Amino acid sequence: MLRPGGGAAGLRPVSPAGSRGGRRRRRPASAGDSHRSLAAPPGAGGVGEVGSAPVRRWKQVSILAVVAWMLAVGSWANRSWTETVPLATPAGAEGQSRTYVCGAPFGPRSVDRQGPPTELAPVREPCDLHGERRALAVVDLALGAAAIAALVYLGARSTARRAPATVG
Repeated sequence: MLRPGGGAAGLRPVSPAGSRGGRRRRRPASAGDSHRSLAAPPGAGGVGEVGSAPVRRWKQVSILAVVAWMLAVGSWANRSWTETVPLATPAGAEGQSRTYVCGAPFGPRSVDRQGPPTELAPVREPCDLHGERRALAVVDLALGAAAIAALVYLGARSTARRAPATVG
């Protein structure tokens, strides 16, 4: 198949895929081009390289997210919570419950009863999850600290890998 615009007769061949055929001309890079070549030499900070700006930004965002998580856990661990516990009622009587205010996981274990006094005993110990909540907060904070340490270590390691070796 021939297309107008080339050759002695004014026609040029067309490739089966529909492309123009031949080599394409590359546009010269201008000062306004902000992208980097994907074929940058090692150590030049190309896209996806360990020390490149997108990877550094990812590490910074990760560290900020872990710090935000740790602040949320710390805030949660310093707040009291309420727990509603069913009361042991005689057979045939309507079930009753009582609300208790439990101390913060990082605070002293305290139980404050809300409502009028009653002779009925709770079915289980109110605020019995105080120790479990404290352990959960400690584990969350320890994992957050380990994640930050790992991200900082990886950042220092990638910076050291990019630094030129000095001969002396």
